Amino acid sequence: MLVYTSFSFLIPCFYAYQKNHTAASTILASLTGTSVIYHTYKHPLTYWLDQAAVYITVFSSFVYGYNGGFAVCMIPTLGNLWNTYVYFYGHRNKSLVFHPDSKIGDFWHGTIHLISAVSYLLLLYYS
Repeated sequence: MLVYTSFSFLIPCFYAYQKNHTAASTILASLTGTSVIYHTYKHPLTYWLDQAAVYITVFSSFVYGYNGGFAVCMIPTLGNLWNTYVYFYGHRNKSLVFHPDSKIGDFWHGTIHLISAVSYLLLLYYS
């Protein structure tokens, strides 16, 4: 399932490409590629490449949000706060993303993918 939700990053990627946001399009294409590869093979190297792409994407979302003003900056802030909560709360309590039942963990991880894609798409639309 996570491989499929990773493809949701292509929606804001294509939108960024259409709007000539080359940097955002490249970052989101890289995130899509690393996420699909990591969730397919689960190798330590692909994990670290995916993590690098995630951090670059989160940082770039704040850069785009900052350039759009306070209201636009709230889009990545709220999306990233939600994702951070779901990820780290789950890690600490062995729930949500890190639930012992992989179906539940995958559901929450897929939710992170979808919320990230939607928040980045909204960010690009309003910036």
